[in-house]
Amino acid sequence: MQNMTQVPGGKDDFQLVHHLTLKGSRFEIGRALAEEARRLGWAPTPGDPVVNRARRTWFERHWPQHHARMDGAAAILGDGPLCVTNHLLHRHPDPMNLPEDTELSFRTFERLRTLHERSKGVTMSPRDLRETLRSVRPREDPATPFRTMWTTVFDTADRTLSTSFYLGDGRRYTEELVFPGHDR
Repeated sequence: MQNMTQVPGGKDDFQLVHHLTLKGSRFEIGRALAEEARRLGWAPTPGDPVVNRARRTWFERHWPQHHARMDGAAAILGDGPLCVTNHLLHRHPDPMNLPEDTELSFRTFERLRTLHERSKGVTMSPRDLRETLRSVRPREDPATPFRTMWTTVFDTADRTLSTSFYLGDGRRYTEELVFPGHDR
């Protein structure tokens, strides 16, 4: 591990976030992330093997860099689910033809349709993208167990990753944290 810093959150918050800087091949980075996760006591929850296989196949075809990191993590943690998603969105290639939301989908499909409609055919500025993401963030309601855990914006022009994290009911979200690319 190159560097690890606690970013937002603490013992009284919903989540504690660390920023890790790692160097090496994609496989080595995945392995190092999994070693750190295991050191902190995390282990993947077994998932549906058919869904996991579909996710790994998608990453192998469309994002081989992440697939290599998944292979590195699997060398430490086994072939657990390393991709987090609320729903099987890969089964619905057209965002405008998603199924109707149910009580259990927490407006996920509606939010994705809104994001698609607002961004269709345009290049959004970082400011417009952030505003659009905030507009589809679920309202904080203690009676509803669903929250957006983090929001991330990749700015390819500035070569930055900006993110904010949910810290718990009544604590809202962190201020946006900006991480520069390694070549800056």
